[in-house]
Amino acid sequence: MFTCTNGHQWADREDPEKCPKCGAGVEQDPDVLDTWFSSWLWPFATFGWPEQTPDLARFYPGHTLVTGPDILFFWVARMLMSGYHFMGQKPFTTVYLHGIARDTKHRKMSNRSATASIRSSWWRSSAPTRCAGPAWPTPRWRGPVARSR
Repeated sequence: MFTCTNGHQWADREDPEKCPKCGAGVEQDPDVLDTWFSSWLWPFATFGWPEQTPDLARFYPGHTLVTGPDILFFWVARMLMSGYHFMGQKPFTTVYLHGIARDTKHRKMSNRSATASIRSSWWRSSAPTRCAGPAWPTPRWRGPVARSR
């Protein structure tokens, strides 16, 4: 993120020498991380790292990360690498991959795409007709676990 002395702001792939709008001098914001980079720091940066805070001591490492398979490499692999690099241990012991809701054309439902606007109507109109009963089995209490001998 760059800001010129006249207040214009923009993002650029190159380091500009002057403002493209007015030609004034430019300063780069020193406190900006892009989404893909900052996401790999999430397991420990959210608890006050690099300071040794009580929250960091209590919650790092965590146990389970719940995510979709579409970001397995983009976030999860990077979280593991940064955990080992900066903290000396893995950030979580279990990765639980859940399914991804898709529309009838198999497109991933997303807030960024047109599929977001059809989500509620899709669930109301499609789900009941496609399921003969509940979408998943209803849990039943069976008392203490019986062990087979």
